[in-house]
Amino acid sequence: MRIRIGTRKSRLAMHQAEKVADKLRNAGISSTIIGMESSGDRSLGGDLASFLGQFTLGIDAALLSEEVDLAVHSSKDVPIEPNEGVETLAYLERAPTADILLTRDNDEDTVTLGEILNGDQSFDPLFALSKLPDNARVGSASSRRQSFAVGIRPDLIPLAVRGTVETRIKKLVLGWVDALILAEAGLSRLSQEGVFSNEILSLNAYRLDRSKWPCAPGQGSIVVHSRSSSDLQNIRDFLNHPPTELSVTSERSILRNWGGGCTHPAGIWDNDGWISSVVAEDDWRHNIANGLPVVLHRFEGDLNSIPSQPPVSKSEVKKPIKIEHPRLISTVISPRFTKGIAASGTSVLHYPVIEIASNSNSWPRDIGLDQKPRSEWPWLVLTSPSAARCAVESIQSIPYIGRIPWLALGEGTAMECFQLGMAASACPMAADGQEMVVWMEEWFPQRPNIILPRSNLGSTDLAERLSEIGFQVETFVAYDNRPRKLSTVPEMYPSDVLLLGSGSSAETWMNANLPIPDNVLCIGQRTLAVAQELGFQQLTALAVLELPTGDAMMEWWKHHIEASS
Repeated sequence: MRIRIGTRKSRLAMHQAEKVADKLRNAGISSTIIGMESSGDRSLGGDLASFLGQFTLGIDAALLSEEVDLAVHSSKDVPIEPNEGVETLAYLERAPTADILLTRDNDEDTVTLGEILNGDQSFDPLFALSKLPDNARVGSASSRRQSFAVGIRPDLIPLAVRGTVETRIKKLVLGWVDALILAEAGLSRLSQEGVFSNEILSLNAYRLDRSKWPCAPGQGSIVVHSRSSSDLQNIRDFLNHPPTELSVTSERSILRNWGGGCTHPAGIWDNDGWISSVVAEDDWRHNIANGLPVVLHRFEGDLNSIPSQPPVSKSEVKKPIKIEHPRLISTVISPRFTKGIAASGTSVLHYPVIEIASNSNSWPRDIGLDQKPRSEWPWLVLTSPSAARCAVESIQSIPYIGRIPWLALGEGTAMECFQLGMAASACPMAADGQEMVVWMEEWFPQRPNIILPRSNLGSTDLAERLSEIGFQVETFVAYDNRPRKLSTVPEMYPSDVLLLGSGSSAETWMNANLPIPDNVLCIGQRTLAVAQELGFQQLTALAVLELPTGDAMMEWWKHHIEASS
């Protein structure tokens, strides 16, 4: 009898299947490996959290249809609730379970990836993440890793770097991200196969202390599934490693009690019966996108001492705000942009004056993703938080939007994507569309097709400039910027500063005859140009914030407002 083993086609998945085949061969049983493509392999989007089992269900379906006899998975990818008709046959001996933080910049306190994989040194996550620059872009599509990272460093910008381990590391080397967080097990397996060049093995690396940064339940272990009706129980003894089965089962039982799945923001590590666990509160995405702290709950002890219920999110108790002047009156939707100023004690009044109305019917429909290699898939370019919100709202009716990679202009757009559950794949810190064109000309030598949604008030300048340098651009009006119905008018003082986030905000403010203070700050040159066309400069002092980041906002405030107070 020749046993057919089903697995994904990636190098790492094939390596795992070969380990199963080797054990069967040692027991005198022949086998063949059949590589398959999962739904997760057919997506480059940033939403891993909503699609449970996207790397496993397709392989298990082939098992149930008797195309294969065994299905081999990474245990951490398997949903808590099994497929009907599928059972866990065995767990192979577990590989290392830690996460490794990879960076490019040399530092005297770091060691290389090669040294980490050949040693046992671990680092406190606080220390490791402190080595990253301000607002560093960290590549990981894992909710657990994202929540842990921003829980320690709220300024970090999580990006969804998808693809094989080799592809993700290449993006780090090229500078798409400032750091990556990857599983040691996968890095170790590929290193043993001689896949990594000396350049990769020389990258800076930090093995994160598992007692403070616990692994995903089942991380590092290979699980073998069979049909419940099969007669393959006799090979379980050749494959199963009882200590691994015990630890993985323990970790998954806690996750089940907490109501989570393989995409839950929880780390649980069973170290010979001693549990280390960390879980983020459910509102962690909202909090980090709005400048609020991410609460991480930590539990340690034996299995019986770990809470059987998930921690309950505590609603933020807002303290009365003492009104002081000067204040910042912000039309920017996300409070994250102004969190630094608010933290310094300055009163910030959020007063958005526009709202968006999405138009899903205007999006391109059939773009033929399944007939193209992923290298030829288009990129979705989002130039504002409103564009990000529109894209997320359109995914349900146009699913391909969630499968293609997203490029977000600036921190604010990237964090809006993130808050809505779709981490962007790239985030150029450009001040405006012109700087983004320069960035894309350098970073996209292959000139992929571009899908560029814009508002009813947006110009086609960006699309035209991209077309001039060789991009195929499809641009369209995907949402309308509409004046928000204003129930109250803010009381304004001459010393206040009005922050205009877009030309639409400037136009709405002026048309509504809202009060204008002595200083108006525009985000980007385009907003400034619109404000000038509307005549703001005749009523107030106009200034421009070139870079749309919270740090730039804080720096401007210190130099122009605090220094003159």
